[in-house]
Amino acid sequence: MEKDNGIPYLGRDNKESNLKSKWIREGLHKDINAIGWAKGFAYHLAVTDEKRDLIEYNKNGKPVFRSNLSTNQLRKFFGEMKRIQAQDFDKEGKWLTAFKMLKPKLAYAVGRERNKNPKIYDFYIELQAGIDAVENKEHFQSFVQIVEAIVAYHKYFEKTEKIEENEQD
Repeated sequence: MEKDNGIPYLGRDNKESNLKSKWIREGLHKDINAIGWAKGFAYHLAVTDEKRDLIEYNKNGKPVFRSNLSTNQLRKFFGEMKRIQAQDFDKEGKWLTAFKMLKPKLAYAVGRERNKNPKIYDFYIELQAGIDAVENKEHFQSFVQIVEAIVAYHKYFEKTEKIEENEQD
């Protein structure tokens, strides 16, 4: 039986497979493809594709792959986003400022990464487009739903990847 890994994520340079701002602005109920995209993107972030993720060979001739997005990196972003969601939406728009600050925080996480071309960079590129699309509470709720789907599928794919690795040993 073939696995359902969602809508394939073809890379940050492929506009057809990027997060769509309309999903945030119009809501997920208008286009269910957002959930399929989140699933495919989570698969990309959690699972190493030996063809697509190969960076180079080290001096011993062993392949070096892009580093997957760790659960810790994902949970840190998700926790901050949920903290903003739990606060009351104030009239002065402070929640929106706190939310928009997630972009530089993600950029910092990318900058801390020591590996070449880490997948957290893909996460940053995709989510910054989503953050830019948020202008009000309804947009924010749609963004939260997309990220929740990414987190859930990331956990699933990360776990199934480890099970498959253990079965091969």
